This record gives sequence, C-alpha cells and structure tokens, in this order.
Amino acid sequence: GSPTEEETYLYVKNVLSSMLKSTASKKAVIISGGVANFTDVRITFKGIIRALGEVSDKLKQQNTKVFVRRGGPHQEEGLLLMKEFLEKNDLLGEIHGPEMVLTDIVKPALEYVS
Repeated sequence: GSPTEEETYLYVKNVLSSMLKSTASKKAVIISGGVANFTDVRITFKGIIRALGEVSDKLKQQNTKVFVRRGGPHQEEGLLLMKEFLEKNDLLGEIHGPEMVLTDIVKPALEYVS
C-alpha cells in the first residue's frame, strides 16, 4: 500500500511495455482499485501519467483506451490530472470515481476490445 510516484511509474512502465507487444487491434488499460484509506491517489496517478506519457503515441497508434475507476485521498485532484492528461494527449478514456462500483469498469473495457 501507499506506493510512491516512482514505484508506481516503474510498475506501470513495465505493464505497458508488455501490453504494447500485443498485436491486438484494440487495447484497454484498466486503472482501478478500491477506495483507498491512505494511498494518495494524486501521487500514484502522477506516476501512471508519467508512464503513459512516454508511450502516448504508441497507445494512440494501437487504439488503446484508458478506463479509470479510483477513489481515496486526493481523488478529485488525481482524477482531474488523468482527465487532463488524456485530453491533452488526445487519448481515449473514461474516468470514474467511487460513485462507480469497482467491478463495473471492466464491462466497458471488454466491450471496447471486442
């Protein structure tokens, strides 16, 4: 729990590297988790955004859509950072807070890649 921005960045960078090797015509990235008690959503999202930013052109080329459902400390700031990042980089995405049931983010992601 409570990973740093750097730890989150390194983890996401590795996950994206594996995903981008796939030859699927459409891809989905799901960034989801329960409502955190102590993990600062803003900090973890900064790490995620750094990793996504390094491969944003590849994500667009590979028809990747980002699905987000997250809640916890500083969630409003973190979700806004993600929304602004996706818009600035012209990436497809859906952003949700804890008003969405945790598992409900999976259905639209599966529908997108089907």
